[in-house]
Amino acid sequence: GLGDVYKRQILALPLLLAVHTILMTTRPKHLDSFLVVGAMMGISALFLLPLAFATNALFLPDPAIGQIEWIIVILGISLSVALALALDLVKTTGAVFASQMAYSQSIAGIAWAMLLLGERLSTGALAALALVVVGVWLVEPRRASEEFRAKAPTFRAPGE
Repeated sequence: GLGDVYKRQILALPLLLAVHTILMTTRPKHLDSFLVVGAMMGISALFLLPLAFATNALFLPDPAIGQIEWIIVILGISLSVALALALDLVKTTGAVFASQMAYSQSIAGIAWAMLLLGERLSTGALAALALVVVGVWLVEPRRASEEFRAKAPTFRAPGE
């Protein structure tokens, strides 16, 4: 049913965010973050254009700027700046520290829901949230001299 579709989306999001963070760590470091984000946005739009046509969901902004157009512009600017800052964060602090952004987004979402929508959390949920905050606090950025390397153990046959 419809609930299954949402469950698959919820499960896909962490996987896609993990792939996103891994790709951010492997990009050439000499490229400007805003250049990379701009190219990514343009290529993303090209990939989504056929889907928008196929589902009859293509929206062309009106020349007279109204509320919807402002929302599109503000979301585009804020997302672009956020992604460029995330690229710089990965470059300077490493992927593990930068991956904590997902936790900070969750914490911010919960805080906004409580402040703006008046939602209340149970004691157990507040305790879990406190554990997440402690976990985020314990993760440290990598040192500037550290490199991202995968280390595999070496095995030797007996008697070598």
